[in-house]
Amino acid sequence: MLEPELLALLADHYGLAGATLELLSGGAERERAVYRVPDGHGASWALRAYRATARLPEHLRGCGAPDPATFLRSRATTLAFLERQGYPAPRVRPTRGGALVAEAGGWCCLVTTFVAGDRPGPTPDVLRALGEAVGRLHRLPCERTAPGALGTSYWPPGRAIADTLARLEAGAGVLPTMWRPVVAAYGATLRELQGEPALPTAIVHGDAWVGNAVVAPGRPLVLIDWDVAGLGAAALDLGRLLVGAHWGREGPPPLLEPDSARIAAVLDGYCRARRPAAAERERLLAATRFGVVFVAANHIGSLAAGAGGGEASDAILHRTWAWYEACVPIAAIAEARLRTGG
Repeated sequence: MLEPELLALLADHYGLAGATLELLSGGAERERAVYRVPDGHGASWALRAYRATARLPEHLRGCGAPDPATFLRSRATTLAFLERQGYPAPRVRPTRGGALVAEAGGWCCLVTTFVAGDRPGPTPDVLRALGEAVGRLHRLPCERTAPGALGTSYWPPGRAIADTLARLEAGAGVLPTMWRPVVAAYGATLRELQGEPALPTAIVHGDAWVGNAVVAPGRPLVLIDWDVAGLGAAALDLGRLLVGAHWGREGPPPLLEPDSARIAAVLDGYCRARRPAAAERERLLAATRFGVVFVAANHIGSLAAGAGGGEASDAILHRTWAWYEACVPIAAIAEARLRTGG
């Protein structure tokens, strides 16, 4: 059981004796888990716990962390930077000794504030607030930060495209022939972005949608789940947001029906805080497709490694291709909105 070990760590390193654990994701059968931690005094915390020897998931490879402790420290570093900038996000609770991450008993743990509130639906007001939150994030000053003052996202500047293309090409040979044109289209998108060195770098969230947003009366919308966040290309984050605007609280649908009202709401909010640069507007379709290709490449790469297959695998391949095709009208609507002042 994980719970007694983690409760002891919380008491020893954070002074949270008497706290309880409510599992949010992961569990005993895995080497990582996320918990809500009521402290018995009316406050709650969020605990991310990793076995020190755990292998990080493949989709986190871009973060550049060789082990869980380094990964969690880089997440904490980004959150600490956001706090200094006054940006609304979970706040890191340091250990009694002042460390951002606790390492003990074979565990690495990051404790942050638990952001209470409601998980909203994709209403125009919520999507507008979500767009503005991401735009404000992309506007934060990060160009001159000292080395190590910010973590790297899973879409690292200068490497995200090449890494994704390598996974895609490594797995292409295991797919049935019918999927070869699809892989070629994915590769073309990646190469288009690879040839665009002028995409601005920013702090990106990497997974902004209503499922990772919390709202409460009297305070701005707060993004949660910063596991894949850090330095990255703002255009890719905006593209991911435009796709994610079509998801409901239940998560991504098998098919995307482009919704001009949702896209307009996101861009209206985003442009309140930040106007996309010319290079970002010119590559909006490729940037919107990138997040979809990233998911597809991770899955195809896993097939090459001998994981997955069967009907579930086919469903993923069909779903990601449907999303990829839906990016054409999504980007067209977004481009028209930006031209008219959105």
